[in-house]
Amino acid sequence: MSLRYIMVSLVIVLDLVFKGEGAECQCNGCVIADRNQHVDNNTLIDHQVPHCTSNELYKYVLDDGATGAFAGRVLVRKDAQKTISQERNQNLVTTKKARMYSNRCSKSMPMT
Repeated sequence: MSLRYIMVSLVIVLDLVFKGEGAECQCNGCVIADRNQHVDNNTLIDHQVPHCTSNELYKYVLDDGATGAFAGRVLVRKDAQKTISQERNQNLVTTKKARMYSNRCSKSMPMT
């Protein structure tokens, strides 16, 4: 049995905005790619209010000439006190030709 399919490129963009106090989200992603496939996940979690929780976990398994990319950004606004956020990206690259690019960014907004 084979689960192979033809796909050249897939880009997934996820933007979440917390506007209700006490909101929670769990964002999980799993990618298995081979040949010349490219899978790109871009996330932005914007904490605008206090007491919110966000957790992200994205995992990639890349084979042959596959390419993966993960760019995650967490934004904590000045009013979002007591925010809890965790972001993880774990990858397995099985060949010398496969490539994985990760960029994580967390930012607290300055108080004005």
